[in-house]
Amino acid sequence: MLAKSSIDTIDPQVAAKLVVAMAIALQPQSGIEGDAEMIDLWLQSRKSKQTRKEYRRDADYFLAWFGGELRSVTLKDMVQYQQACIDKGWRPATVRRKVNAVRSLFRFAVKTGYLHAVPGEGLDLPPDTEAAAVKVLSEVQVIRLVTLTQGRDRVIIRLMYASGGRCSEIGGLKWKHCKPNPDGTAVVTLFGKGAKTRAVVISAETWAELAALRGDGSDESPVFPSRSGQGHLSRVQLWRVVSAAAAAAGIPGKVSPHWFRHSHATHRSIAGCRCLWCRLLWVMHRSPRLSATFTRTLRIPVAYTWRSSPGKFLALDNDRSSCANSVI
Repeated sequence: MLAKSSIDTIDPQVAAKLVVAMAIALQPQSGIEGDAEMIDLWLQSRKSKQTRKEYRRDADYFLAWFGGELRSVTLKDMVQYQQACIDKGWRPATVRRKVNAVRSLFRFAVKTGYLHAVPGEGLDLPPDTEAAAVKVLSEVQVIRLVTLTQGRDRVIIRLMYASGGRCSEIGGLKWKHCKPNPDGTAVVTLFGKGAKTRAVVISAETWAELAALRGDGSDESPVFPSRSGQGHLSRVQLWRVVSAAAAAAGIPGKVSPHWFRHSHATHRSIAGCRCLWCRLLWVMHRSPRLSATFTRTLRIPVAYTWRSSPGKFLALDNDRSSCANSVI
């Protein structure tokens, strides 16, 4: 007859103590009380106000869909959540963003000790088939948009393209962020996502039109004030400006302010500005690969430069110091 194992012969009181000790060891030691506090801390760790707003919306949507605590989420739940997003008819890019937002929350929870593992870490996201068809305007379309638009709206579109700025960066400009140079050009300081700051040079023509909007505005006044005059032009209003201009110019598709950012990066790449320097000096993407997504749409040798294009562009050479802004 086989002898009993040590498990069979262990003292019941010792076994009970072992169970309690294992439970304590597995209990997260973050000091965070509940999912609400966890999510608040996660959002506070994001530097961008817009990112915090979007992450809050994504987290609330996930919790409403799941209906339970974060600690009870499994990989199976994440797979079902992703499929639920797909079933909504959302684009692959939207599905990826929503799932990645939730995974970011779980990663932060693991980092703080609130959770032990990320349940969706091994989840395969739907391929982003739209990445190869990034929304980029041609040079002719950009010129047409600027030519057919008047007043403030013309300056907005011109500055969006010339600076490669995000919608929030352009909308949040104050006059103190715009400094003229002796040669007639100007330096515009943009405050981007993640508290990143960069200074871009705009042409004398663009600065002349921009400065004409100032009037008696102080350094603290918005460059593009709202209709009430009490604050900055909102993202929604900037979208309306661009949409109306695109419709008037006969450009198909839902043209958004971000198209000018994509176009800026792509046109610079075509002109010979290396992707890395385009990223570091101008568009400030988080990674070179993201910038490459926008600049690979038209594959033209890096050595190619243009010296003129309907009188609207300056030459762009390959030397990193000459990645200057276009005249438009």
